[in-house]
Amino acid sequence: MIGVRSFSSGVSTDEDDHDSVIHAFKSLSGVPVISMESAREHPCQGLADMLTIQEHLGVPRPRVTLAWAPHIKPLPKAVPNSFLLSSAAMGYDITVAHPQGYELASSVIQDTQVIYAKAWGPSSPLAPPQDSLTSWMTHERHLKLADPKAIFIHCLPVRRNVEVHDSILDSPQCKVIDEAENRFHIQRALIHFLLSHS
Repeated sequence: MIGVRSFSSGVSTDEDDHDSVIHAFKSLSGVPVISMESAREHPCQGLADMLTIQEHLGVPRPRVTLAWAPHIKPLPKAVPNSFLLSSAAMGYDITVAHPQGYELASSVIQDTQVIYAKAWGPSSPLAPPQDSLTSWMTHERHLKLADPKAIFIHCLPVRRNVEVHDSILDSPQCKVIDEAENRFHIQRALIHFLLSHS
């Protein structure tokens, strides 16, 4: 099998959606190809996110919020795309919170049981610059608006007090270490599955 990690070129959304590098490997390989992240998706991260949510909440349809976070530079949309795809596949109730110009999908406001903060680049050249959106940093006050048993997750690495405030990262509701460990378990299970079924 082959593990491939490729990234967005940053040229255009259409080019990222085409995802040419991962598709080239898939079309030319005679063995299974595992996407370790591509221009458009990060499926192993999405699976690790779902495992973390189930591990800590154990409810069939939790309410999850994907919240845009500021960063020092525009980041690819692979992680938030995969979080949305994985959450939808699990049947979760999903809300996306973002500033205008950073759209991923339509959102519905409701109390949440999971807050996932992630930076991503603008979807429009008219979007405000990221450094003008510091109020979007995820803070303890956001967690207080959520369900009392809500958890916080982030794919790591994270810039403290830029994307996410210390008050969340140091909270017992923060599950980023468990989430990072779950990447190992998900990838190990995926490799076992592929080797057992090929």
